[in-house]
Amino acid sequence: LGSICKDILQKTNGINVLHSTRVTRAQRENSKWKLWAKNTVRSQDPSTDKVSVDEDTEEMLLGYYDAIVGTCRAIFDQSNSIFEGNFQENPVVSAPSENAPNPRNLTLSVCLAFDKPLPDLGFEAAIVNGARSLGWITHESSKISSKEMEERPDCWVLQSNEAVREFCNEPTQATLLKIENNDLRDYLIYALTERMIEDFLATAASLAGDKQIQDSDPTVIHTAEWYDGNPPSFKNSGMKERAYADRSIGMVACGDYLTGARIEDAVMSGIGAADEVAAILTEP
Repeated sequence: LGSICKDILQKTNGINVLHSTRVTRAQRENSKWKLWAKNTVRSQDPSTDKVSVDEDTEEMLLGYYDAIVGTCRAIFDQSNSIFEGNFQENPVVSAPSENAPNPRNLTLSVCLAFDKPLPDLGFEAAIVNGARSLGWITHESSKISSKEMEERPDCWVLQSNEAVREFCNEPTQATLLKIENNDLRDYLIYALTERMIEDFLATAASLAGDKQIQDSDPTVIHTAEWYDGNPPSFKNSGMKERAYADRSIGMVACGDYLTGARIEDAVMSGIGAADEVAAILTEP
């Protein structure tokens, strides 16, 4: 989705989109945002499929901008904020941090590839209700490397549900998840991944009317941990805005972590942010 948006901006609207760049500082100057950044380079080890990110040591001045749109809760975290100056009490900075889900609210995204394609299930993507571990599933390949795709064309992505998040927030599991490089932590993630795959294959077998599908073995399994992907309900929190904005200083916050876990929540939040940016650019 990000690549599609960048392509539309560049080819349709002629907007210069910077890739592999991390903004490190933002300073308000003469009604504009002055931004500094560092370039990043991603590389992938073909033997292990491990991705590493290297970053320049020197900052560079990106230039002056009318607005900043933040789609990641982390940039508004007061302990890690890129903003220089007295902006930490700004409602746009403080509101998302106060109402956002706990950082340990874990969502798992599991990418699978099969040498033998599964039968047609009658859909390409679906929200799953009532499953032990699945929130949604989709038949797509963007999460699998090109090298693997040449050999394994049938790919699925699974995302865990609220039941997994609640389980991981129980004291024992939450304590394990805080420990890096721990065998028990790794086993917990492995066990949850296996449960998600089991639930997916059972769902696929039921839909296709073929019990043998449950015995299918994926030849590629990638599990990613995502801490903003399944936010709790905000229906009782008073949060009704699709995006937060302070037009006087050109600051906007949006994202599914504000509104809900479904794709349409992220889209509607983005539309709300676009409306705010349009207002910033047109207001005197």
